[in-house]
Amino acid sequence: MYRSLMALAAVDGIAFGVGNLLLPDILLSILGGEVNALGRSVFQTLGAAILGYGVVAWFLRELQDGPIRRGVIAGVVISFAAIAVVVGLATLAGLLNLLAWAVVAIHAAVAIGLLLVLLRPAAPALTTR
Repeated sequence: MYRSLMALAAVDGIAFGVGNLLLPDILLSILGGEVNALGRSVFQTLGAAILGYGVVAWFLRELQDGPIRRGVIAGVVISFAAIAVVVGLATLAGLLNLLAWAVVAIHAAVAIGLLLVLLRPAAPALTTR
């Protein structure tokens, strides 16, 4: 489950990250949003951050259970959950159209799935004597 969710997080992060970073006006217009120069810059900054999460998720999707993997999961959960909440609130406020709910659903699904992975007990450490 972890590997699949991290692959989904990677594809999501890379796709949305590149879109936000390089094509913010087009992406926002598809979602029904309007933005000024400062908003565009903030949107591009979000794109850079989510692109980084996507790359990290891709390279660490094979990581075995342990403290590093759990830390990576916690970071992705917080980031994706926050994106889902912020985009959801913007949509409820009428700032974005109904397509934005797809963004909410994707990010929430990854966050919830990885949260379930995180809440499972850690695998016991193997010891050799």
